Formats: sequence, C-alpha cells, structure tokens
Amino acid sequence: MFMATKEKKEDVKGLSFLNVGTQMLTKDVMDQYIRSLGPHQTHYAMDVKAAYRICSEVDIDILICEAEFQGTSAYELLQNLRKNRKTYLYTILAIGEDFLALRSLAQELDIDSVLIKPFTANELRSQIDRYEKKLRNKTDPDLLLFQAQCALDAKATQTAEKLYNLVLETSPNV
Repeated sequence: MFMATKEKKEDVKGLSFLNVGTQMLTKDVMDQYIRSLGPHQTHYAMDVKAAYRICSEVDIDILICEAEFQGTSAYELLQNLRKNRKTYLYTILAIGEDFLALRSLAQELDIDSVLIKPFTANELRSQIDRYEKKLRNKTDPDLLLFQAQCALDAKATQTAEKLYNLVLETSPNV
C-alpha cells in the first residue's frame, strides 16, 4: 500500500503526474503519497477524453495508466498522447497480473516501466527516481531517440541524424 515515508523532499522537484483509469481509492492514496514527496501536481482521468483534455492543458512528466480502461486501451492512449509532444513522457503501465503478453506489449509501446498491482510506495518512488536520473543523463537512448523524432517532425534532418548517431555511439545495445 502507499504509505507516506519520511524521505528528503528536496530530492524531487515539481513533477506533473497523470493517473489514468485506476480505481478512486488507489488514485487518492497514490496522489497523497506523490504529494508527500514534494511540490508535485497530480491529475486523474477516468477515461481517454479526460486524459486528452488534461494533457492539452498541462505538460505531464509521468503517466501512470492501466492496460485497459473506460473508452480505450493504453495503446491507443499512448499513440495519441505522444503525437506532437515536445517533452519526453515517462510511462508506467499498471497491470493486475504479470502476463508475458502485457510485458511484450509494454516493450513494443516503449513503456518505461510495468508495475504489478498492488505496487508499493517504494516501487513508485523508484520509478520517479528513475525518471529523474533519465533526465539528468544527456546520453540516455530513449531521450536521444525522442529528440531525434522531434527533430524529424520539425524537418530538422541533420539534427535528427546527429542525435541518432549519438544513440548508436553511446548505446551499443540499441
């Protein structure tokens, strides 16, 4: 369960979270825990329309979503949310059971993490720390590929090519 712990609040600086499709009680406890870590904004969307509206109004840093929820799937939601984004969206997929098919789908969708429900406060905190570490790492392959895609979208092909080559140089497993 999500329990507030006495951790250093200065470690985390004002991230914006969007929680899509989880049960209200889980959402409320998760919101309380996230806010205990620092000056974060938490948003909740019960369905895809609310998620799109919130994302059009707020620059979301971390998305936590169910695999299936009212009105659509995580696949459809992510495809649409990632269109025209200028900042990296760290994505956590919350699933009820650990199925290989769901993990494969998560990998195909470039989801950053899969958490099995019910997950603990420490597991969630670990994901927040992982996101912050990713942002500090200027050669993170996910971020470089995202920047390359943004450059391609902006028709900046030379920049995109440089970023892609940097990924290949710094990440031999990509």
